Amino acid sequence: METLQATQIGGENPLDGAKEMRLVEVTITDGDSALANANHVDLDHCRIDGRFALWHSRNIRLSHCHFSSDASSPLWYVRQMRLTDSVVDAPRAMREISNITLDNVNLRHAPQALWHCQRVRLKDVVSDDGDYLLMHSNDVTARDINLRGDGALQYCSNLAVRNSRIDSHHALWEADGVTVYNTELRGDFIGWHSRNLRLVGCHIAGRRPLCFASGLILEKCTMDPSCTHAFEGSRLHAQIMGSIPSVRNPLSGTIRAYSIGELVIAPNSDCQIITEK
Repeated sequence: METLQATQIGGENPLDGAKEMRLVEVTITDGDSALANANHVDLDHCRIDGRFALWHSRNIRLSHCHFSSDASSPLWYVRQMRLTDSVVDAPRAMREISNITLDNVNLRHAPQALWHCQRVRLKDVVSDDGDYLLMHSNDVTARDINLRGDGALQYCSNLAVRNSRIDSHHALWEADGVTVYNTELRGDFIGWHSRNLRLVGCHIAGRRPLCFASGLILEKCTMDPSCTHAFEGSRLHAQIMGSIPSVRNPLSGTIRAYSIGELVIAPNSDCQIITEK
């Protein structure tokens, strides 16, 4: 494997179509598409400032790399990629990728990342400013992630999240086939219009959670005092280990809680309310 070490490259398409190459302590400076159409390329301790750096590439491994805020849209249409121990400050960083693993990655300022991706694996990922992360992605597993930014996980399908914290208004809108385990979900309007959303051992905080959902299941969850007007228009089975501040007009199913502060039920509702410890 050819090695390029401790240098800078820039301009238009300087390494287009590179194969079987290793870049170590390389800075990709100005210009576009430095490694477009690459195949079997490793980047180690590199800095990426150029735009569209790795479009249409395959079999890419990146370790201890930094995508700066100038590196707009660096990773699109990639097949088979692993990113570890790295920092991403680039907007629209990753889209239309299949078979992607992120391990110990800080998406420090990475809005609109990971759109339309398939077969995604996330572990120890932090997103401090990640609006609309993972929108329209499917077949996703995530563990020990910490996401901040509005609109996370919208329109996702076949998603499993474990032991995480998601602080995001409008998270999980239109999600389908999602299961979340032992996770703190904070934000207004979480899970609206979702289908087959299952929350297990989760804590939920924020106004008007989980409305207009179908096939909604909550198992041994807790709800914050901020959870007003929960479950409006939803078809659900919920087991809440504690009280619910208020419930408004669920359509059908069962809600079990220790107590409910305010309860509004429409005459045509087919939802059974059970309050007991």
